[in-house]
Amino acid sequence: MMENKTKMTTLLQSAEQDFSTVKLSLDFNVSIAEGLLQRLEKLTDEKEIKRFIKQHGGKNFVEPYTQIATWYRSLTHEWQDQISSLPFWTIEKNQWAKLAQLSLDQLKEWYEEIMRLSEDSSEKSNTNLLSPRILNQTVAKFLPKAPKTSLKLGQPVEDEDYEVLLNIKDYDFTPETLEEFKTEISELAKQDPITEDLFFPLEKRGFDPNLILSRTDCLVLENQKAVVKLEKKNKEIDTLNSQFTQVKQELNQSQQKVEQLTHNLNQHQQLINQLTERLTKLEQQRTPVETLV
Repeated sequence: MMENKTKMTTLLQSAEQDFSTVKLSLDFNVSIAEGLLQRLEKLTDEKEIKRFIKQHGGKNFVEPYTQIATWYRSLTHEWQDQISSLPFWTIEKNQWAKLAQLSLDQLKEWYEEIMRLSEDSSEKSNTNLLSPRILNQTVAKFLPKAPKTSLKLGQPVEDEDYEVLLNIKDYDFTPETLEEFKTEISELAKQDPITEDLFFPLEKRGFDPNLILSRTDCLVLENQKAVVKLEKKNKEIDTLNSQFTQVKQELNQSQQKVEQLTHNLNQHQQLINQLTERLTKLEQQRTPVETLV
């Protein structure tokens, strides 16, 4: 009994410590956010605003903070207290910025889900603290999906995926010409089209197919092309090696024939020499007899 009580006390202390970690994170990020937003609010010239943003880490750094500050200002004190004691191990700046994108109704619904998950976690694992990953997953349900900007290699192309092509300025597609393109793809593809099926029709129109791919897939495609090119070169080398081997074999055979012919010629020459020598001797033996006659 005493052991259980000690364990519960430890859990409560741990929870209080982690809740304070969340509060510290919130206070820290809100403080930075408020400072940036207050200074931005004093600027009226667009060039000064752009310069300020550039000097303070750029748009991707400043904008999440301004979202946090604006959102936190809109919350009641009650909600500010509830947010500061969220049951998470920790919450990072970008996660506060995601929460800042929720409307009050969405925040209420999200908060109820988090408290339910926290209670379930407490029953199953003796801790009501949740992983920051759960925050990302639950908030994502309420945020609009970012528009698709690229297609993936080897993936089926759905009807809505063609919107990616429509949004690429260099392609200059109109809704009408895009419909014609989709019809052409359907006719060319033997089965449901995949991303690679779009390449040739795009190239035929003078468009760069790489524009529909992410940077990573562009590198993958470039690597695939390099591999194909290397395999082609290797086949050419193998063919040349085979031809070289064949020519070398034929040359060896020819050399063997030449050597055999040379050997035969030498034998014939020796025979001729022998015959010539015998004839000479016979001629020499016949001459005295003829002289006597």
